Amino acid sequence: MLSAYRIAPIRPEDVDAVRDLQRATWASQSAKLPTTEKIDGPGALTADPDDAETLLSHHLILAWTRDTNILHGSAGWFSDPKDRKCAYIRKVMVHPDAAGIRLGRALVLRVEALARRNGKTKFSVRAHGRAERFYQNLGYRTVARDAVNIGQIELTVLTMEKSA
Repeated sequence: MLSAYRIAPIRPEDVDAVRDLQRATWASQSAKLPTTEKIDGPGALTADPDDAETLLSHHLILAWTRDTNILHGSAGWFSDPKDRKCAYIRKVMVHPDAAGIRLGRALVLRVEALARRNGKTKFSVRAHGRAERFYQNLGYRTVARDAVNIGQIELTVLTMEKSA
């Protein structure tokens, strides 16, 4: 099934597609929250003009469907300014239409390999609590568990790490 995707690095003209992917994944996940209140998490992020620069600087790779050229996934990394051996894994998103086919796993593994080629020997990710098992299955361990309040909703946010 992964052969149905073309993996490519982000380009400036891809920023809007990444923002759309972020909105779709956020909407899918927020619909699972036990509340009727909607959280517009990516709204503030994607409205920020600096967001495009951030997306382009985080070594994002994108998974496009080969047949319809629709963006179904992304993952990226950036260097920890305090620890030159550490890569922060970022923007791991899979479109709801591609859930369950191991696309997220494939993207994270590919991003880790790219970071290793750049001298990184440690990985860190900040993820929603619902993603804990996903990252544990990739070899990450939880090192911190925090609560983040968005409006009246409290979300669990994890910091997880892995050695290369």
